[in-house]
Amino acid sequence: MESGKPKHGGIRLHFGRMGMLAVNLLFRHDALFWLVGRLNRRFRAIRAVFVAYPVTQEYADAYAYRWVQRRCRWSPWLAGIYVQNGMLGLMTVISSSDDYFFHPADPNHNRQHLEALVQRTERIRQLLCAERTSFAGILPGVLQTRGIRTDGLELEVTAEAVIRAETKLRAEIGYAESTPLILLGGNGYIGRRLAERLAHRETYVVDVLPGRGINHETWPLHLQDKNAILINLTKKAVISDYMRLFWKELVLLNEVYPEPSADEITFLSDIGVQVYHIVGIKAGALPRFPRAYAGGIPCCAAWNTADMEVLLSRLN
Repeated sequence: MESGKPKHGGIRLHFGRMGMLAVNLLFRHDALFWLVGRLNRRFRAIRAVFVAYPVTQEYADAYAYRWVQRRCRWSPWLAGIYVQNGMLGLMTVISSSDDYFFHPADPNHNRQHLEALVQRTERIRQLLCAERTSFAGILPGVLQTRGIRTDGLELEVTAEAVIRAETKLRAEIGYAESTPLILLGGNGYIGRRLAERLAHRETYVVDVLPGRGINHETWPLHLQDKNAILINLTKKAVISDYMRLFWKELVLLNEVYPEPSADEITFLSDIGVQVYHIVGIKAGALPRFPRAYAGGIPCCAAWNTADMEVLLSRLN
């Protein structure tokens, strides 16, 4: 997380970082949360408290200076608001990344910090009289696996968003509903639920091996040169292990945060693979989410409604 020198960026980047710092100095106080909560209890405008985190250092630098990042490693800082279907969500951010949440050799990796994070987020929710909390990335799965948090609201809304995105993708590229699906990371937190929802389809679950590497036993070799859609549900950079097995009729639908790297997109473009990315759910956000997530909010931050609109972007 701390590796590399921070990029200086332009004036807009500095204004964004200074704005986040100023907002937290002025408004990140329990007394103010309580006061807002008294109003929200009456008007029911704020529905959720969302905790985001940066998977890459570039994303962290888009929000805060390095010295600020060290102070919000496990304590949610105010980062913005978002509006979906007329309801408000409060976005907070921590500067920890995947490596802080999970370690294959230590099942209790940073457990005390994770417990404190959940407690603090729940406290903010209570003060604001909001309905729910939600967490980004792999955090919901990690917290549920360790028994730190038992509810998984992110699971259903993300699975529904992926299903709607796949339907939207097929309509755009002209693939039939009978097109086979490959769920890369299909035995993970979201993948298992998605596999259940797609049981009526020709679906192949490819489990990711610990420590990276290709799982040849579950890879559907017989689909080679046939129309198919691969839904990426893994972690960053895992796709690079498998993309040498891809073929031009295979279309990649990425649900993983962050989006595929420029090198990965170039490689896939060279072999003719179309790369699509789930931007998130259509909603207004202030400030806008950075890079490939601009224009929407993450699926895990949204609430599931009949008119929830999934945003899809082609990356090549």
